[in-house]
Amino acid sequence: MGFFKDLLLGEKCEDCGRRSLEDYNSFDGAHGTIRLKWCRSCHLVSVDTQSYVPRCCRCGTPQTSTGKNEYGTIVPKCPHCGLLWDGDD
Repeated sequence: MGFFKDLLLGEKCEDCGRRSLEDYNSFDGAHGTIRLKWCRSCHLVSVDTQSYVPRCCRCGTPQTSTGKNEYGTIVPKCPHCGLLWDGDD
């Protein structure tokens, strides 16, 4: 039933619980496509865990948070050490 609910009502936001997620941006990495989702309700951008999630090259933790790089682009960020994804997997 969850699949059909997501299909009809939209994906559920992990932060606020509302079904208002939409595609924000995607990046092509060496191992797959990294997709970011944006919530219309809470206005947060998050990494889509159904797509490829890069690992931090410093500590090896999956980069499931987000942050802005020096160009102002929102990219995946390590929740443990804070290292931003730089395009290299």
